[in-house]
Parts: sequence; structure tokens; C-alpha cells
Amino acid sequence: MRNRRIIALLGCALVILSGCGRVIDKNSSVFSEKASETAVTAVQTAVQDDASSADDSSEAASETEKTSSKTEEKTSAETEKPETSAETQAADDSSSQADIADDLSVPYSKAYALYRPDDGMLIAEKSLYDQVSLASITKLLSASVMLKYLSPDDSVTVGEEVYLAKPDSTLSYITPGMTLKVKDLIAAMLLPSGNDAAYTVAVNTARTAAGDPYMDDQTAVAYFCDLMNGFAAELGMSNSHFANPEGWDDPEHYTTLGDLLKLADHVLSVPELCEIAGTYQRYCEPETGGSCLWTNTNLFLDPTSPYYREDCIGLKTGTTASAGCCLISAFRINGSTYICAVMGCGENYDRYELAQKILNKYIR
Repeated sequence: MRNRRIIALLGCALVILSGCGRVIDKNSSVFSEKASETAVTAVQTAVQDDASSADDSSEAASETEKTSSKTEEKTSAETEKPETSAETQAADDSSSQADIADDLSVPYSKAYALYRPDDGMLIAEKSLYDQVSLASITKLLSASVMLKYLSPDDSVTVGEEVYLAKPDSTLSYITPGMTLKVKDLIAAMLLPSGNDAAYTVAVNTARTAAGDPYMDDQTAVAYFCDLMNGFAAELGMSNSHFANPEGWDDPEHYTTLGDLLKLADHVLSVPELCEIAGTYQRYCEPETGGSCLWTNTNLFLDPTSPYYREDCIGLKTGTTASAGCCLISAFRINGSTYICAVMGCGENYDRYELAQKILNKYIR
């Protein structure tokens, strides 16, 4: 088809050349040359146009083939794309739930840790060495200091120091003039988290340690705080400082989670402390008469709580505006002891939810 067109164009060119040759004048030679050039140009242009047209046709055909191929590929891909089965969807949902269960950023916390004191294994941690407020977890240290200077069966008498507890404090409701055993006073401080009991612990311990039964309450509390800081240093709690016996928010009252693990390890090594910290309720009959019933604030120890765990053996809750909701708990699981601590949660139940997630993730 293309060759025929070129032949036809050549014929036209010859006709043009022939006609031009028959015109004779002074400009004939020039005209003939121009006519020849015109004829040759016309042929060349026609050939080029024909070639261009052929290339365009070829490209168009190629594009058509590509479009057809893409359409076929798309159709094939759509045809071969597997439909999502109920089993696949269920597996995806299960995977999503597993991701949520393993996500330790929810509920929120400032710090957390899972520690196995049996072999010193730190299993998991977040912000282990960041400074944090510890609220009433402080009372584990207060109890430890008291048992350094007094025996569990020693008797102490409650005084006016109970009124040093700040407004809105949690209380055990011990009263001035009441005489009770050291172990019961510690229970009054640890189970209901009584700040009144914490001040009685501080004053009686300071007077005994200093050998001064007449030391005034304020001086005795300051003296006791020095004892607390000295005892913490003995435990290797090098990033902590204590300014009161109950854990009230104070810029000079702080610790790190790494230090708290050392304190918890110590508490578990003292049978009397471990027994008290792992008790859900304690009934007490003071030597001066009457009775007291204290309930532990740790829901892991509460048989009526949805968070109850038979393997929990303590230890202490803590809540203040600065510290948030905190919990340091110990467990006996498969013959091993574990300490799980969460600090700075937003709500009461968050600390239990997060502790459960940590235990479930790392201890199967």
C-alpha cells in the first residue's frame, strides 16, 4: 500500500517536471530547477509523511496492544483476587486482639517493670530510672525502718502525732491513747494505707532509735526521715529521697522504679513484712480495748474483686495527684517470685489492667 502511494507520487512529479520543461523563456532554466526542486521536495515530503503515518499507525497499534494487555491483566487480577473468607476475617480479628493485649502503652503509665528477684532478672521495663513520685508505696520503707529498731511484738502507744496527717488523707482511725503491737500498727499503715498510722510509726521509731522518749513530734518526724534516707542508701536506692513517712507529694520526696524494686525485694525478704503486705484483711484487738478491722487497698488481694489473683502475695498501692495511681505487687507463679510495678496510671483500675497485661505477656 505504501509502495503504491510512492509510485503514484513519483508519477505526479514526472508530470510536473514534463510540463515545466515545455515553458521556454529567459527564466526557463531557473524555473526548471525550482520546479525540479519542488517536485523532489514533494516526493520527499510524501515519503516522510507516509513513513510518519506508518510510525503513528504502528505506535497506535502498540498502544492498543498495551491497553488491551493492561485490561486483560487487570481483569485477570480482579478475577484471581481471593475473596476474604470468614476464617480469614476471624484470624485478622484475633491478630488485632492479640496486638491490643500486647500493647503495654495502654493503659497509660509513667513507668513499669517486671522483675524476678530469684535470679535478678529484669524481664520488662519502661522508664526504669526516671524520677517519679511514689505516694503511699513510701510506707513499705517506713515499715522496714520501724522493724530495724523495734520488734514485731513490741507495744507502742498512739499519741497526738496522728493529727499530723494531712486533710483528705487515708486513715486507719487509730486514736491517741490506744496501745497496740508493732505488727498491728504496721498493718494499720499498710492495709488501709493509714497516714495517721504512718506518723505513729515515725514518732515511735525515732524516739526509740534516738533513745529519747520525750522527743517532740515534729523533731521525731524529721529524725525518722533521716533514718528513711539512711536505710534507703543501705538498700542501694541511690536515686531516691524521702521527706515524709506517708508519701505525701513533695518536691523532695521521690524515687525511681529501679530503686523501688530494691525496696520490694527487701520487703519480701522480711517474713513479718511479707505476711502483712500480703494480707487482705486484718482484725486487731488493741491492748487498751476495742477492736479494729483493716482492709487492704490492693484489689489483687480482694477475693470479691474481678482483679483478684490467688498468686498475689502483696505489696502496696499508692495514689496522689503528682504520683497518679501506682501499684507494686508481688506474685508466686510456677514456683518463682515476680515483682510487677506500674507507676503514674490515670485511673484506679488502670494499674491493675496494665499489671495484668504485663504478667500475661511475659509469664505464660
